[in-house]
Amino acid sequence: MKLRTISIIFVVAILGLCVSANADGFRPESDLAVSFVNEVATAEIAVFPTIIRSPSISRYSRASQTLAIDSLNRNGFGAPRPAGLQFYLGDPSGQSQFEFFQNAMQAIGEQVEDVDDAVDYILVLEVLFGPRTKGVTEVFGIHVYVLDSAGANAFSFLLNSHHESFSDARLRTSRDSAKSKEQLAIKSTTIAMNALKAQIGHCQECVARSANTESAVIQAGVLLDFESELPAGTDSYGIPVGFSTFGDDKSSARLSTTVSHPPRPGEVAGNSVLQLDLDVAIWAGVLHRVENEAADQWITHDWSAADGFSLWLYGNNTGAQLYIDVLDNRSLCSTFDDAERYRYVFRDDVAGWRFVTVRFEELGRKDVGNDAPEDGLGLVKVHGWAFGALKTGGSRTYYIDDLRLWSKSSEVTAPGQGPISH
Repeated sequence: MKLRTISIIFVVAILGLCVSANADGFRPESDLAVSFVNEVATAEIAVFPTIIRSPSISRYSRASQTLAIDSLNRNGFGAPRPAGLQFYLGDPSGQSQFEFFQNAMQAIGEQVEDVDDAVDYILVLEVLFGPRTKGVTEVFGIHVYVLDSAGANAFSFLLNSHHESFSDARLRTSRDSAKSKEQLAIKSTTIAMNALKAQIGHCQECVARSANTESAVIQAGVLLDFESELPAGTDSYGIPVGFSTFGDDKSSARLSTTVSHPPRPGEVAGNSVLQLDLDVAIWAGVLHRVENEAADQWITHDWSAADGFSLWLYGNNTGAQLYIDVLDNRSLCSTFDDAERYRYVFRDDVAGWRFVTVRFEELGRKDVGNDAPEDGLGLVKVHGWAFGALKTGGSRTYYIDDLRLWSKSSEVTAPGQGPISH
């Protein structure tokens, strides 16, 4: 198939099986996303019949197809036109909604060569019905796929009951007929098209914002001395920025600054430090996502000029595992915390103050289940840092002071104690 213009294929299928919480609302990262949203306004769009997919049978909806075309026209997304190919997805396969999503996207991608049209991109929406239970026929998910001419993912995402528009729509009926499923498929199409519009708008705004935003280059020296109040707020996506605490539901963490602390070597009178009160059953700690002055935007620092970091830590000699994370790069246009974590692990084996110095090369990548990129520790887009503990064995108070960056060209010293070897 020779591909000349952008084509978007909408396939709406309705798949009802248990959804993996780790997959909910996830839009896989794609190198093609920026190109797609930049070109969609002038794209020639082929819209395919909506697939209404039940556990035992698949049907196709021309009415839903027409509704998708009308939505594209109304939102100014290219020049849509109907197409007739019906994609065959086979039996649902996988252990979670996201696996069904991935497998169906692969099946559609493998059939791209059968599209009798000249296109550059293919967009596929997929959503399905599950088994009828307790007299209810219900939609459990709506999938939206955007593929390129080779069948690769460009701008695909999924929706389910964890999303407000889906949940509010109450996509269920007491009837069990082809007509009732057709009506729910049409309603699902409206939700999918509104979500597509929002996704494209968000990505366009994010690309424009990213183009005008550079990381502040941070040279060696004190980064945080905790002499002022701890900034805290949320960004436009509800992500806490500035200082916050984290932990499992059986642990507690409280955060403050104080001048009332055990004397620290080399400190001046009235020195303020970070106080962290922890009672950790499994895991808990403090997180600093780098914030702007208004504490309403998550920004980045460039730490690439440094070779490592250091800090003063007051410990309790409990033997508990402690760790310090560097929050590195995120996916472009992400709406949640998918910053990649790089971790330094050590023990709480000192009662009192200690000077901790860490080379960046000592950090190891930590997968925390947040779908973070895996592109290495770049340090040019550092989103923050964290300090945490595992299983403290009761209530413990830790103090942190003078988080600083250092470079090999400058001697690393603990104030009042002389040089520190690396």
